[in-house]
Amino acid sequence: MPSRERVEAFIALVVAGDHVRAIADYYTEDASMQENLQPPRRGRDATGKDGITRRLNELALQRWSGDRIAEERFVYDAATAWTVVDG
Repeated sequence: MPSRERVEAFIALVVAGDHVRAIADYYTEDASMQENLQPPRRGRDATGKDGITRRLNELALQRWSGDRIAEERFVYDAATAWTVVDG
C-alpha cells in the first residue's frame, strides 16, 4: 500500500495535467486501465493518445501493488462527463 504522501504526489501530477509522467512514475509496467464498460487497455504504454485535451468528471477506482497502480477503472456518465478544453 502506498504512503499518503505518494498518493498525494500522484494526484498533484494528474491535476497539473502531467499524465505522461504520472503513468511513468506511478503505474506498473503491466497495469490496466478501463473506461466505464470498455475492455481494459493493458500495459503502461498502451494508454490513449489522440492529441485532444479534455476535462473529465469521473471516479477512478484503483488497485495498488506496493507503491504503483496495477489496475484502474474509470466510472462516469458518458453523455455529460467530457468537456473539450481549448488548446
